[in-house]
Amino acid sequence: MDRTTKQRRRSLISLLEEHGDIRVHALAGKLGVSGTTIRRDLHALAKDKALVRIHGGARLLEPQSLVARTFDEKLNRMRQEKAKIGRVAAGMVKSGMVVALDNGTTAWQIAAALKDKAPLTILTSALAAIEELGGIEGISIFLSGGKFRPENLDFVGMGTAETFKKFHADISFTSADAFLMGRGTFGVDEISASMSAAVAMCADRKVVTIDHSKFTGKGCYPVLPVSEIDCLVTDAGLDENLSRQLSHAPFELILAQ
Repeated sequence: MDRTTKQRRRSLISLLEEHGDIRVHALAGKLGVSGTTIRRDLHALAKDKALVRIHGGARLLEPQSLVARTFDEKLNRMRQEKAKIGRVAAGMVKSGMVVALDNGTTAWQIAAALKDKAPLTILTSALAAIEELGGIEGISIFLSGGKFRPENLDFVGMGTAETFKKFHADISFTSADAFLMGRGTFGVDEISASMSAAVAMCADRKVVTIDHSKFTGKGCYPVLPVSEIDCLVTDAGLDENLSRQLSHAPFELILAQ
């Protein structure tokens, strides 16, 4: 691409930022080129996802929300497995329950699957629940305070974990960075591990929701020992040998198909 074309396309984007959607003939007039050249530029920019074509012109793509930008890569990892886990977990929830929900992309999938369960009360430190459930009538969300972590889209800090001790939930859903056979779930950092443990311990029924990759994951900070886990939901990609071992664990094992 020559310098003139680059400059023209930058100017085209600037015009869209200034005016919103704009027609081909208007762009051609402002940039002093033919409609054919503008159409060629629009086609190239649309291919690069810089804009979207509309009838007779173009407009800029709507910017992604903070949640979408931050979680996009994580959501794409094990997306199908997490969606299946989310549906199975949501199936354990009955209308009227108080649900304690951990942060993370699996929690996002659970939240998305809870939309038809109202009335519900959600206790969480994560923005995922607000993104999915904040506009659903009959669903109340209690969000813990603390310092916002953009990389995890949650709130942590002094007293944040203590907040969950003031509540009682019927069921909790927590994730982890690793599951160690015979020991339980672990996190890679102390703050996340303590938050997940607090979310779990305020509930009568403690459900761990992790995809099969977490069984080879790394983590040194304990979240939940096996003695505190009531149910573990993972996907059908779990190694057959591990599945046999877990069938003898002191908790219910569910493989999301």
